[in-house]
Formats: sequence, structure tokens, C-alpha cells
Amino acid sequence: MASPMAISVAPTEDDPFVAAHAESVGGEVGIRSQRSWGRAAAFMVGIIGAALVFSAGIVMRAPCAASGFEDNTAFVKLCYSDIGKLYTTRGLDKGYFPYASRTDGTPYVEYPVLQGLLMWAPTVVVGTQGPLMDRTVRYYAISSVALFALLLLALWATIATSPRRPWDSVILAVAPSIALVGTLNWDLLPVALLALAVLAWTREQPWISGVLIGLGTAAKVYPGFLLLVLIVVALRTKQWSGTWRAAAGAAGAWSLVNLPVAWLFPTGWGEFYRLSSQRTYDFGSLWIALRFLGFPIDRWPASLVASGTFVVALIAIAWLVWRAPVTPRIGSLLFLVVAAFCLTNKVYSPQYALWLLPLIVLA
Repeated sequence: MASPMAISVAPTEDDPFVAAHAESVGGEVGIRSQRSWGRAAAFMVGIIGAALVFSAGIVMRAPCAASGFEDNTAFVKLCYSDIGKLYTTRGLDKGYFPYASRTDGTPYVEYPVLQGLLMWAPTVVVGTQGPLMDRTVRYYAISSVALFALLLLALWATIATSPRRPWDSVILAVAPSIALVGTLNWDLLPVALLALAVLAWTREQPWISGVLIGLGTAAKVYPGFLLLVLIVVALRTKQWSGTWRAAAGAAGAWSLVNLPVAWLFPTGWGEFYRLSSQRTYDFGSLWIALRFLGFPIDRWPASLVASGTFVVALIAIAWLVWRAPVTPRIGSLLFLVVAAFCLTNKVYSPQYALWLLPLIVLA
């Protein structure tokens, strides 16, 4: 017999809308139903849903793919993708390693190392011979397959993290943002790594969780926020052993990925950090909206304003943790921290919506 913790909650049991419309597909779940199939069924439904929604995103980008992502009306047609564009503008089409020196003025890849490696990997298959448009489309196709696999990995990890409510995770698979921005950039890589890190932590494997946090941070900064959450929780619970091990694992994994590249290609490796520090308020951010409303935000450096408000938000979240009658769940706190970062950051990109999908489920 399955343990109580292993028995999943069916959607018809706690969602009135689903229960009210369940008759058309066989009715509400019965008391003698085989609950051990809940997670497997949710994962299979999630795979099907993800395939349909992700494919819709591929179809959306067909007009741009037809021109090798060189269409000047990409934003009008809603088919723009960094994947196709950066392939030809960051030297990937010429076979350049993302962070290696180049003498023709081609810009470096402005992303953290692990994401840069994901960008570079398909070029090994695509090569540098043949028409550029054909190679660009193949590069986009291979990258999309990899991103879909990462989406399924994130889905599996999210279901495994919340085994009693596996159907909630289908939200991740069928969210409209998967179609809209799933192949806009490579952000499904850190999404999957953070989902795996949370899973490892909930299974009391802090070293593995830390390694995954480090790998996630080597792809994007925000997975490192899980360490901040663990520290805040440890301040309340006074249980530091797992947190220190996770921090050590994260530092080791991040260093293992970054130090060789930083040693061999210091200028290219530092491009991400230089660009991040020099960027000002960008379209989509809260600060641009405030500027349009007449607030004099340009009196202060953008990095100072964004960082300062994020720190204030972190302090507020820490205060909530301290005052809560019971220790909040890791997923809930991580959602608050990542959402606060998205709101206060000086730059907002549409694909940031992907960051929140597993966290919404776990919150």
C-alpha cells in the first residue's frame, strides 16, 4: 500500500471548476481509484500538453525561420528569437567559441558560461559550411529540441518535488509563456537546473542541491537566489548544516565551470559582467514606467537603484519569514524572491516569465 505522503490529490477533489466539468470525461475520481498512477499520469499529460504548446511556439516563429531570422519585421510578426539572431551576430555561425578572442570585431557572447556553452554546442553539428540561412534554421531547430528536453526535465523535477499534487505541475507544461517565449532565449536551462536543485533539497541531498545551484548560477544569476532562501530559513530554524553544504557545492560547481574559461578567455568571460554593470533602465522594467510617469529616477545610477530596492525587498521577505507562525515552504519563498528580482531589476526580458513557472507550482 502506498504511504499517505505518496498518495496524490486528484484535481476533482480540490478544484470546483474541474469537478463541475468532470462528467464529460468520466466523472470525479472514485474512492477506489489507483492513486499511485497520479504522478505518472500527470507527467504523461504534461508531456503531451508541453509538446502541443511548445510546437505552437515553433509555428509562431516560422515566418522568421523562413528568412533565416533576418526578417526586419520580426517584431510585427511576433516571431523574433534571440536563438536565430545571436547565431549570426555573435560569431557562432563562423565557428567562434563564445568567449574566445576574435579579430573581426564580432561581439562576444554576453551570457554566463554554461548558457554560452549551450549556445555553442549546436554549432558543432551545424558546422560552418553551406548557405547561412539553412544553417541558421538547423541551429534553431537543434536548440529548440534541447530546450524542449529541458522543459520536460523541469516538469519531471517539479512533479517529483510535489508528489501529492502532481497535476498542479501541468501548469508549467501548458502555460502560454511556453509558446510565446520558450524559444526566445535559452532560459529553460536555468529553469530546469533550479527545479532539480529544489528537488534535491527537498530530498535532503544538500550537496547535490548545491552543485545544481552552482550550475544554474553558471547559466543565469537567479538560481543562486535559492541559497539566499536557504540562509534566511536557516536563520530562523538554526539548522545550518545543510545550508553550508549546499553553499560549498554551489561554489565548487560554479568555479569548476567558470574558472577555466575565465583563465583562458578573461575578456570574453567578463563581457556578461561588464554589460550587466553598464546597462541602464531598459524597456519592460518598472523603472522605465516610472520615468514615463515623470519620476526623476535618472538622478541615481541604475544599478544602485535596482540593487537597493531588491535588497529592501529581500529584507521584507526575511521579516515575513521571521514573523510567520510556521516556517514557510522553500518554493513559496523562492517565488517571492525571484518575483521581487524581476520587479526591481533594471532590465526585464519577456523570457523571465519562464523563471516563475515551476515556482508558481511549488508556492
